[in-house]
Formats: sequence, structure tokens, C-alpha cells
Amino acid sequence: MIYYNSEILAAQQDEFTSMKQGSMTVLEAVKKFEQLVRLCPELIPNETEKVRRMMNMFRTDIAKQVSAGSSPPTLVSDCISWAIRAEYWINQDKEARAQIFKAKKEEKAVVK
Repeated sequence: MIYYNSEILAAQQDEFTSMKQGSMTVLEAVKKFEQLVRLCPELIPNETEKVRRMMNMFRTDIAKQVSAGSSPPTLVSDCISWAIRAEYWINQDKEARAQIFKAKKEEKAVVK
């Protein structure tokens, strides 16, 4: 049997319940999420709750794309793979917009 300091365990539970993806990639966030799940298994009684908490952890732009469509994910594996795909396309879109902005900026510089 493993013994934990109750204050450290409470801090880890708080970290888990308030965890947000922030600037982490989906894979980085999922890795951290999984580490915290192992430390706080009583907070995740089933797959449905794990998916719900994972969706709450993701950035809003990713969560919107993952939950859009005819059926939201019910399995953690689907949730993760759909989030990775959403992150990829969001990043592609940002890169395309940045290139358009750069081209317009260069065009204005040439005109002046």
C-alpha cells in the first residue's frame, strides 16, 4: 500500500479539477491529464466522466471542433484523436492567415 501526504494529494486533486490545456499541445495536455488521473482515480469513476473532464480541459477552439457534429466522443481514444486532428487544422489555419498577413504587409511595403 502506498501512503500519500494528505496536503499533497489535495493539491494534486485541485490541480486536476482545474487543469486547462493553455499553451500545451493536445498531446502534452493529455499526458499531464493522464498523470493526474493516476494520482486521483476516485475523481474519474468511468469513461464518460473522463471524456467530460478531458473536454473541459481542452482549449475552447479545440473543444468546439471535437464536440461539433452528429455525435460527440464517448471514448477517450476518440476524444484524443479528434482533438489532435482539430489542433492540426487550427494550426494550419493560423499559419495560412499569418502567410496572408505577411504577404499583404510586404505588398504595402513595396507600394510605399
